[in-house]
Formats: sequence, structure tokens, C-alpha cells
Amino acid sequence: MPKAYQDTVCVARALGVKYIWIDALCIIQDDRGDWEKESRMMAEIFQNSLTTVILLRTASCNEGFLERNPSIKINYQNRQWNTRGWTFQEDMFSMRKLYFGQLMMYWDSLKPVDIMRTEDTIINDRLNRVDENAETSIIHSSEPWRGDYDYDGWYYPMLNYCKKTLTYETDRLAAVSSYAKLVAGKSGDTYVAGLWKKNLHRGLLWKIDRRQRRTFSGLMRQLSKP
Repeated sequence: MPKAYQDTVCVARALGVKYIWIDALCIIQDDRGDWEKESRMMAEIFQNSLTTVILLRTASCNEGFLERNPSIKINYQNRQWNTRGWTFQEDMFSMRKLYFGQLMMYWDSLKPVDIMRTEDTIINDRLNRVDENAETSIIHSSEPWRGDYDYDGWYYPMLNYCKKTLTYETDRLAAVSSYAKLVAGKSGDTYVAGLWKKNLHRGLLWKIDRRQRRTFSGLMRQLSKP
């Protein structure tokens, strides 16, 4: 068993937890039907977990995380975990998160804290979450759907999600399918490949980020990839 999985089992035992969920083990990787079924269940899995163990410093499952190396520091914002597309839903839905960094552990519960201490800096978490309240209310609130305000809770997280990487770009919609399912249930709207039928007038408005310096031809080549 890979070292990261072994360490996760150790953490679970220390917490008195009998069962753990690891995507790579609990989803049959070469079974497309099982993969599609389970990928739609991510919201329920993370929302109902006791805690989600998040590894900030490991580049692969073959690396452990319980040993400490004080000579290395990792910025919370630039951690490799944060760049992966499939971590989007576990970050959004997990009620409690236990982060394992290079020097210390971090605990985050239900609502994100405004100020989070990292290993080498202090960051204002609100600066990195555009309209965080709308996003949080969609997931945890039982209030009725509030129209455009709550649609912001879909669009703004998608801005950050689109910057994340996926091993297979064809997983781009699947990796947010649980979140789309939740928004559809709360809004009563129809999900249309990243957009919403009752809110198409907003969803179809977009522009190129000039800071990325992409040409129109380069953008079209990117969009034409399978």
C-alpha cells in the first residue's frame, strides 16, 4: 500500500475511525460505470465524513506525510493539492478538514476562517474567495433560493476551478458534477454543461483574461482539444 495511504490509516486509527474513503481505492478505476456513479456522489461523501485529511506537501501517494522536514516550507496558497481539479469538491463540501503540512497540522471546520496561518505567511482567506458568503450559503443553508445572488455561488467558485489542472481534461465537468447536482436541487434549474438554463444570459457572458496573454487562435486550439 502506498505510504500516503498507510499514514492515512494511522491517522484514522488515532481518531478512532473504523472506515476511510480513498478515491483511488474505493472507485474501480477501470470501470467507467462505477467511476461515473461514484463521481456524482462526492458531495455526499465529503459532507458526511467525520473529517477530510488533506495532504499539502505530497506530490504523489508514494510519499508519506507524518514525518516532518523543517528545512522545507510550503505556501498554503501554492500547495500542489490546491492545483488539482479533483480536490475542488472535497474542499467545498467537507465539514471538517485536517491539513497536514510540512511543519504542522491545521484544522478547519464548517465555515472557513477569515485569517489562516500557514507555515511561512499569514494570508487573508477572504482575499482568495470571491463572495465567499454566497458560496457557503448554497452548501450549508436551508434558505430558499435567492436568484442571482445564489448563482454567484456557482460562478465565482468556477473561476478558481477553471485554473486547476486535471490529468484528463475530459474530467472537467465530472469533477464538479456533485456541486452542480446540489445547485440544481436548490435552484430547481436545469444544468447545461457548466451553465444554468434560467441564467444563460449571465452564464454566456465571458471575456479573456488579458493577464494570461492568450491569442484568439491559441484559445480556439485549446477549446478544440477533446
